[in-house]
Amino acid sequence: MSRVLVTGSAGFVGQRVMKQLALKDHQPVGFDLADNQDVMDLGAVRTVAAGCSAVIHLAAADVPADNQRITLTNVDGSQNVIRAAVEAGTRRVVLISSAESLGIFMGEAPPDYFPIDNSHPVRPRTPYGRSKLAMERSGQQAAAEFGLEVVCLRPPGVCDDATREWIRSERAKRPSFEWDPIWEYGAWIHVEDLARACVAACFCPAPVGRFASVLVAATDNNSDVYGSRELAQKLHPEVPWQGGDEYQTSPRLTLYRSDAAETLLRWKPSKMWK
Repeated sequence: MSRVLVTGSAGFVGQRVMKQLALKDHQPVGFDLADNQDVMDLGAVRTVAAGCSAVIHLAAADVPADNQRITLTNVDGSQNVIRAAVEAGTRRVVLISSAESLGIFMGEAPPDYFPIDNSHPVRPRTPYGRSKLAMERSGQQAAAEFGLEVVCLRPPGVCDDATREWIRSERAKRPSFEWDPIWEYGAWIHVEDLARACVAACFCPAPVGRFASVLVAATDNNSDVYGSRELAQKLHPEVPWQGGDEYQTSPRLTLYRSDAAETLLRWKPSKMWK
């Protein structure tokens, strides 16, 4: 049995991660602002990290928090978690980053090419995206300096069944809801699949160089009408297409590819939009 610290344990994803760990006969240790536990408190993080063989770091700030709070929590708070893990002799830290670290989501900019994969450049433009990339780089530095094993996951929008049905109901009222005012490439992941990915990242073989940052997403797009290439051509005709024959046989195959994650984590998403 492994003792695993989960920051943000009371959150949307954190609750599912805690359950997944327990199902796998591990001992989850929760840490959440809802319980007056703050990642900005290094002493508190040190105390709870003691004796943990792994950490899953989900705690984060996003809008409507102000930019200062986002930066402090996601950069300084993450550094506290990484520092506490190193001091505790923790073997593995899983950092939950974001698709926003690429700088092409939330209508920021089009991608360099389709489909988007693990080789796509990162150019974050929002405070949240920049803070997540800074967190990743802190993890990479700790891997190089202290031998910590660090796996960063970059999910797109996270849905549960209720969220999925709400999106469908809004599209039934207004079909352009899918891309107006912004289009997120149909990228999504079910919260249960992300929770499983977090746990898999705790126990997969060490990545090369003890650090990896990988995209994680559902295998299909979340359109109720269009295939992935059709949408790419409709909304971003200027972006080069690099997809293969697989988009002929599976027209709804995701444009946000998590092949690298599936290989590294020995994990595969199970939830489909349809």
